[in-house]
Amino acid sequence: MRRAHCFQRQTGRTAATLPRGPLGALGLVVNMIVLWNTIYMEAVLEQLRKAGYPVNEGDKARLSPLIHDHINTQGRHSFTMPEAVIKGELRPLRNPADDPD
Repeated sequence: MRRAHCFQRQTGRTAATLPRGPLGALGLVVNMIVLWNTIYMEAVLEQLRKAGYPVNEGDKARLSPLIHDHINTQGRHSFTMPEAVIKGELRPLRNPADDPD
């Protein structure tokens, strides 16, 4: 995961040759992604339980918060937080049935 975020465009350098500062910042970003994914994966599992779907604890144990395909590593980013998030709520979960793809 670090490679995907740090070396999006191949630099020819390994993580071991990077100065300590950027690697520390990268660690912070990775930790934030893992925390975000963990919180939202638990929210999705809770939504599935409420909808009556069985959630097997064995399957849950195999989920990984290290997924990162949904993270935009290029382009513009907005760091403004919606009012609901400021109040401590999660943003609404996406419904796959609503996706046009």
